[in-house]
Amino acid sequence: MSKPLNFITEGVALLKQCGAVQIMSLAPVLGSFTQPNLVYFLMPIAKHVNTAISSIHKLQEQEVSSGGLCQTQINARVFLFFFPYCTRVAKELLKESGVSDVCTVMNTDVNIYPLDDDILSLEISSCYPWRPSRTLTPSDLYLHNDLTSLQLVADAICSMEQFYGVIPEIIGANAQAVVDMVLQSRVEGRLKEVDLPPEISRLVVIDRSADPVTPFVTPLTYEGLINEVDVAGRSED
Repeated sequence: MSKPLNFITEGVALLKQCGAVQIMSLAPVLGSFTQPNLVYFLMPIAKHVNTAISSIHKLQEQEVSSGGLCQTQINARVFLFFFPYCTRVAKELLKESGVSDVCTVMNTDVNIYPLDDDILSLEISSCYPWRPSRTLTPSDLYLHNDLTSLQLVADAICSMEQFYGVIPEIIGANAQAVVDMVLQSRVEGRLKEVDLPPEISRLVVIDRSADPVTPFVTPLTYEGLINEVDVAGRSED
């Protein structure tokens, strides 16, 4: 989450201003940890949640073996901040692992990151089977049948409607599932009533499977290449 957060905050500098002493990447084992509070920033993706669970279990094992804090004291120490929120799947994973009893779960409701003036991203790198980078990441959707990424896309569209009015026409190109989720949210009344004239008359939702070639296209200018490398580097997590 460190790189997506750089799009909306000052990143590490802001965390240090808020009192953060040690800043580490998400990993099953965090190494030595001596601070009184442990805060995780993560997306509700199964892989990320399981990694956080593993690191918390490891922390508990280290405390027990060293005669440190007991389990009841960990409640006030471990915080899980989800971007944008803790989904049903994530809640089940936390409950089954026993972690939900020893940590505090918080929702941030942050789901859209501005890459440029006219480009918004959800920064979900594992929703498509493979991504064009040095490392290949399996798809949570296609390989694990985890629909979280689709629901997050639908929720992001609903969030935009809160600011720009309800979109009259939504078309799905190989992405009908996302369109159905948006319409279902409207029917179930999960959205706040929007009394705004629609500024977006039509939305076309295109699944990457409809065009797998475009991400591999290389810009023809040095400026384009630099921008692509910079954005790709910040979007890998």
